[in-house]
Amino acid sequence: MVQALKSFPRVATFLRRATNRILHQPELTLPSITIGSDYGSHTVPEAVLDQKSIVYSFGIGTDVSFDLGVIKKYGCN
Repeated sequence: MVQALKSFPRVATFLRRATNRILHQPELTLPSITIGSDYGSHTVPEAVLDQKSIVYSFGIGTDVSFDLGVIKKYGCN
């Protein structure tokens, strides 16, 4: 699909405007860190969170390793 859009730039522009979305995955690599267990982990950009960050976590079930990891690593309340 991405290659087809490169061949037809006017179509790609129309689709972007019509859907108001990016139609491809940006090629961007950020340093990231994975927090939590193998089952309940999430990967976040490394330099985004700090002690003042507010993290909303939903659906933790029985594995709270991500939540506890964020609290431990960044000193959040």
